[in-house]
Amino acid sequence: MRPEPFPRMNQSYLLIVLILLILAAFLRTSLSSVSTSVTSNWNTQVIDVTRNHNAALAFYLLETNPNPAPVNALARNVITSPSNYFGKYLQLSGTIQSVQTYPSQNNLPGLIIGNTTELVMIANDGVTVVDCLLVNEGINLTIGSTITINGYTPGIRYVQNSQTALTQELVIIGRAV
Repeated sequence: MRPEPFPRMNQSYLLIVLILLILAAFLRTSLSSVSTSVTSNWNTQVIDVTRNHNAALAFYLLETNPNPAPVNALARNVITSPSNYFGKYLQLSGTIQSVQTYPSQNNLPGLIIGNTTELVMIANDGVTVVDCLLVNEGINLTIGSTITINGYTPGIRYVQNSQTALTQELVIIGRAV
């Protein structure tokens, strides 16, 4: 009598393992397609952050991929063509002009988020205004100091200056480093 290559108990075990592997492969494919569809759904036609709904994608990417390698970018290039930078984890530096902290129940573009800080900085080019929404806590922010921000741009926003003219500000959602 020849011994069975796989005893009955092991065949059941192998069947369960095979089913789990197939299920894992299916879930991995499904999750990667969801992630790809979410990160490829940037509204590249409308760059105004108050109308394009890209902020939700920036928050999603911050939540799901907390430590990507940042791309060093020039703020003047990003503000000129923000859609070229959608989905890229950018690193920008500049000088802090103002700081505003929001409570934990802040409702920004329909999102309930934790404690956030809005920081406005003049980028290293000395001209580009960057409006940063920072999601990290416990950071020391002093007006006039230099800061580096890593994050995603959902676009630009238009702000009326003291002469009643509309100016553009680059928006970054991310973390101070």
